Amino acid sequence: MSGKKPSLLILCHHPEVRAGACMVTMRTVFLGVASTFAASGRRDVAYAHLDGLGSLPRILRAVRRDPNTILLFNSVNALRQSPALWLLVLNAWFYKRKQVVYWHETAWLLREACGLEAPSAFRRGWRKAIFAVFRHLLVNVRTRHLTTAIQNKQLVMFLLGVDPDVIYIAGNALEAERYPVRDRRKTTEAIRLCMAGSPCRRKGFDLFLGMARTFAQWKNRPVQYTWFGGTPEELAHVRGPAYGAVVDHSGILLPGHLEDLGAALATQDIFIQTSRDEPFGLAALEALACDLPVFCFDSTAMAEILDPDFVCTDLNDMIDKIGVYLDNRERYEPGCFRRIALGFNKDRFLKAWRAMERDFGFTQGLPEGEKVRVTGRVEQSKGE
Repeated sequence: MSGKKPSLLILCHHPEVRAGACMVTMRTVFLGVASTFAASGRRDVAYAHLDGLGSLPRILRAVRRDPNTILLFNSVNALRQSPALWLLVLNAWFYKRKQVVYWHETAWLLREACGLEAPSAFRRGWRKAIFAVFRHLLVNVRTRHLTTAIQNKQLVMFLLGVDPDVIYIAGNALEAERYPVRDRRKTTEAIRLCMAGSPCRRKGFDLFLGMARTFAQWKNRPVQYTWFGGTPEELAHVRGPAYGAVVDHSGILLPGHLEDLGAALATQDIFIQTSRDEPFGLAALEALACDLPVFCFDSTAMAEILDPDFVCTDLNDMIDKIGVYLDNRERYEPGCFRRIALGFNKDRFLKAWRAMERDFGFTQGLPEGEKVRVTGRVEQSKGE
């Protein structure tokens, strides 16, 4: 964080290179195609890994740089790091910077963070006490909240007890134009269904297995299931005693983490989001960008943007609706699913951000910045 003073300081619980889906939006909105904040050459936006601010002197240096710096806490997991508590306390008592929390977690994680869920009464009580401190530091005139969907906005209103006017729905942002479009003319014997994420119950891996057992073919055509993503440890677990027999019997493919998920998604026919309470699945948005139909459950935020024909109440309903789609898929013109993803771009996010700036009365709004093109070295051109 050297050089010119930043106007926006993004605070995250992961190192930037490992920040995952939550940073895709941050980079898309603030950096364009640059892979990292350092590579972008931007001086108005800075990124800080909270673990790297572990000492009080470093925290003081980060906050004291510019009285107009906006602090952006990227997720409730960021708030749960001890340096974040120091930052919030210092900001409440001394520096009084404007601050924003970007809420994009699943419902279960928010329930856990505020102490509604825990393995013991002691842990629940401890989490409630910590969350009470955060709530005290977040419910004030200096704080605004960004969320990915209506679902998250309602959760934040419930957990913090804040007025809805201080919560803005920005969604996630994706450069959908950069994703390859599947070629519907290329057909295979099998119908290819896929999902992406960590292969765990939270993401609905058990439901994915259930579908593989009960929906193994469609009109004498086999159905091939692929789950993209997962660490080597997670994949070893699901291949072990937990799910191994079902995985082998159903022939589910587990290629693990892929650097180019878009290219892999473009080879599939249908994306099924089996998560039970996904706030706004970025992988589902990537599938839409590849022009894949996406099916989800009505308890997820994706249900807010999909046609009701693709929103399901349970696993059997999802199987039935997939069958109806396959019977009538010629009715869906090429690009109709991709257009949904194209609507979730940098401009959409910034529209919510600018509304927040106007209502919040930022003394120094986030500058428009520069377009950045990365071709082995950093090149910059003025203007948007």
